[in-house]
Amino acid sequence: AIKKNGFTFQYASDELKNDREFVLEAVKEDRDALQFASDDLKNDREFILEAIKINAFALEYASTELKNDKDVVLEAIKKNGFTFQYASDELKNDREFVLEAVRIDGLALKYASDDLKNDRKVVLEAVKINGYSLKYASDELKNDKAFVLEALKSNPYVLEYVSLDFFKNGEQLVQCIEAVKNHLKDRVGQDVSQEDQEYASKVIGFVKYTVTKKRKEINLLEQEENAKAQRVKDYKTKIDQELGFDL
Repeated sequence: AIKKNGFTFQYASDELKNDREFVLEAVKEDRDALQFASDDLKNDREFILEAIKINAFALEYASTELKNDKDVVLEAIKKNGFTFQYASDELKNDREFVLEAVRIDGLALKYASDDLKNDRKVVLEAVKINGYSLKYASDELKNDKAFVLEALKSNPYVLEYVSLDFFKNGEQLVQCIEAVKNHLKDRVGQDVSQEDQEYASKVIGFVKYTVTKKRKEINLLEQEENAKAQRVKDYKTKIDQELGFDL
């Protein structure tokens, strides 16, 4: 039954729900089966570590105590940074722990506390590992030139998450393009492979599309602001004209 649907484990006997080997076999079939394991197993540190080896997302069903266990959570993050979502709020706001987590997988930044998403050291460590993690940084750091350029070194696609204000600065935009150029050149080894060429083609197409799209959005916003300013000016002129009669 579990091979077809892990949720069927809820109907198994209490004896099976507390059988370590059986539950681990069930997790191999469907990690969601773990939610129906006994509370004793969910709070068994060694058992949960074994379950995480099978499927990192098993952390979701660990006990509250184990979701606050640094070693247990790190084991899950080593397999997939997104498992950090199941950690305790305490760990998500623990600066030293989050630093360790993002050094393993920068994408773990997504589930760090808001305060740490605005922590320059934490975000810098994350984007060094995976430039795409800039997507999860605070708006302030997401638009900080130093962080954008660092992120582009490893992942040009992060350009999509930079705000329009950033694109209004021509000098910053030129530096971004240079960072993308260097990224593409640094990928090449002793020879240019077909994979390198295809990747470069996709990145160049993406960057051109993104810059063009952002510039169009900026122009539309500027046109709207100019139109608003003109309407206010016309309104004031009309008032002056209509109330400018002789007394």
